[in-house]
Amino acid sequence: MKLIFGIDLKAAFLTCGLLLAWSGTYAADCDNPPGGLGLDSAQASYVCAEKTRKSSDVKLNQIYKRLLGAVKSDPDAGVDVKAEIISAQKAWIAFRDAECELSANISGGAQQWIMVNHSQCLAEQTDERAKSLQNYMDQVK
Repeated sequence: MKLIFGIDLKAAFLTCGLLLAWSGTYAADCDNPPGGLGLDSAQASYVCAEKTRKSSDVKLNQIYKRLLGAVKSDPDAGVDVKAEIISAQKAWIAFRDAECELSANISGGAQQWIMVNHSQCLAEQTDERAKSLQNYMDQVK
């Protein structure tokens, strides 16, 4: 099977599918996750990481849309701030994805933990980006 970043794609898709299936039925207490390195702990950690990632993504998208609506471009001055924001966001997404692939793979471990680490990284990167965009919003106001 084809390897990407040293990961067998068939195993990755199988693990991801199982974790996604469990995430819909597995009620994790994210304030008090189980300890250990076993599958139960990985399932709970993945569910919590995905909740955090999704929440962070919603927040980021809200700030991004507000920022795009708030900036004023000055075509006469040759400045298109909206286009710059869009370009920077696309570049950030590519960076985030590459950074989280590296972060998850370099930490190693069982496939289920690589998926957990990847999801946690996405949440952390997204939170940081939301803070950056909020700083831009504060400057525009």
